[in-house]
Amino acid sequence: MANTRLASKDIRLAIPHLPKVARTLLNKGKVYNPLLLEVLKYDAFTEEDQHFPSNKELQALTKLSPAKYNTQLEAMYKDFMSAISDENTELNFGNILVRFYVRGIYEVSVTFYAGVMQLPRVGDNLDLPFLRPYFKINAFYVQSVHHYFENDKQDLSIWVKEGVFNLFEHMELEQAKSENRYDWKTDRITEPPERHHQQSYSSSKRFYGGKHW
Repeated sequence: MANTRLASKDIRLAIPHLPKVARTLLNKGKVYNPLLLEVLKYDAFTEEDQHFPSNKELQALTKLSPAKYNTQLEAMYKDFMSAISDENTELNFGNILVRFYVRGIYEVSVTFYAGVMQLPRVGDNLDLPFLRPYFKINAFYVQSVHHYFENDKQDLSIWVKEGVFNLFEHMELEQAKSENRYDWKTDRITEPPERHHQQSYSSSKRFYGGKHW
């Protein structure tokens, strides 16, 4: 899971988007239980003009100092993500279990599981507001879909990337993969096609002694 500083505002706005998952954290003896109850009073699916308490207002309601408030929010979100980070995920919309690998443009990455009704396809845009604390954005898209068959089991993994799907960029990336101009670790093209083709041509000239065949 990503290791980065999380904004309190992003956490308190992200958790209500998956209230069913968040409620599984209640009554577990966690110190953040009263704070979570206050956060869950916000309904992310009602009118946009509803008032949701600010960080200061939540601190006053729960009688927490700023330091304790931030610590409890981060602990809450850590447990929230743990609830969807393995095969026994609390995030369940259907009977197709999928592992999602999510990558951002600044090498931030998160893995979570979800039961889905329909398998997402390459190019599908995804709205994932519960990941905003890590990526500062709600928009993602499916980059690739992988099926693994082993020991009578089908494993489904989907690579998701931050942003909105762009067909031209996707085709460019796939071409770079086929020409070994792609770095899997950074998810970036290592050199432009012009340079690659020039190098390939120079190598062929050396191999054939500069003759044209």
